Amino acid sequence: MKNFLPRQCLGGLLSLLIGISHPSAQTQERYSVSGVVLDAETGRPLPDANVFFANTMMGSATDSTGGFLIRNVPVGTFELVVSRVGYEVARREISMASELVIQPAFKLRPIVLSAAEVEVTAPYPKKWKTHLERFTDLLFSTTKNAAKAEILNSHVLEFHEEKDDQFVVTASEPLVIENRALGYKLNLVLVEFSASSQKLQYKGSIKFDELTPSSGKQAEEWQKNRRRTYQGSLRHFLATISDTTTNIEIRLKQEGFEIFTFKFPWEREAQRHAEPLSMDRFLKRDQKSIALYLDFHDYLGVRYIHDREEKSFLNYHQLTRESGVQESWIILEHDPVKIDRQGRYANDLAISKFGYWAWERLADMLPYEYEP
Repeated sequence: MKNFLPRQCLGGLLSLLIGISHPSAQTQERYSVSGVVLDAETGRPLPDANVFFANTMMGSATDSTGGFLIRNVPVGTFELVVSRVGYEVARREISMASELVIQPAFKLRPIVLSAAEVEVTAPYPKKWKTHLERFTDLLFSTTKNAAKAEILNSHVLEFHEEKDDQFVVTASEPLVIENRALGYKLNLVLVEFSASSQKLQYKGSIKFDELTPSSGKQAEEWQKNRRRTYQGSLRHFLATISDTTTNIEIRLKQEGFEIFTFKFPWEREAQRHAEPLSMDRFLKRDQKSIALYLDFHDYLGVRYIHDREEKSFLNYHQLTRESGVQESWIILEHDPVKIDRQGRYANDLAISKFGYWAWERLADMLPYEYEP
């Protein structure tokens, strides 16, 4: 996962380029994937390695022979992640298109620790706690869901300050995160995290697991919060425009979305109330495969009018106005971008987010399997 948040101006809105690979599925067929994980230097099998599909609830641990088997995988393209404490993380993009996909061996290299040219700030508990608060604010943001998200093993974190004003965070083990707002436990394999006054960048992969609710009331609350989180999100928007069973313009209106386009950031407000866009300007269809693609070169603005901005969004950006509708805008880093009928796409690095969608981060993520 890679997030990139350049600040437009002091107190202004942030842009977000999330490098989380979302699997792209087209049917409900289910398959299996198997393989083996080995030590790259000795060739010996590695038991208890975690093998999972990024941003899903699908995964397994290797057995005593280093073998793994993941069942019930839908057709599509996925990022398969292999991690084990003390070893470098391995990733591989795979396509599920047969009943059993057998992967070549994953050979993990042991991590060799070297002295970094940074100042470690952990020795002072008060300063370490301050850095932990900064890290969680950057990782989770300040949304309603973020208030109920917690890192359970923060002791594996180390914070560093580099000479060029970079705030660098490393983790010796996958971070275990509990999101009590949405009812998920996240295992985050953090590969890179750095922040400055101008940008935030991080890479990693997430394995989701559902928490066990303490009561029927809590289960209902989690479902309600998941639905609220989904509504107005980029995935909700993409699922709306991917619905070919009804007229797309009518569907957008029903779901609460308004769209506009602009070439330069300073044109956004002037173009907000321009003439309605034709979907042909940014959504293309492959007539042979019936696949859908986002394909445009300017910014695409999206307003979600069925809900208002959270007050914490205004506070985050030091805005003194009243809460308005949720407004975001996106631009393609490369085009076209293939999307499926549920609003999912294979490479989140392909879309850069701004505005409200940039403010919603890790605490507002839903797994691949979630459907409203």
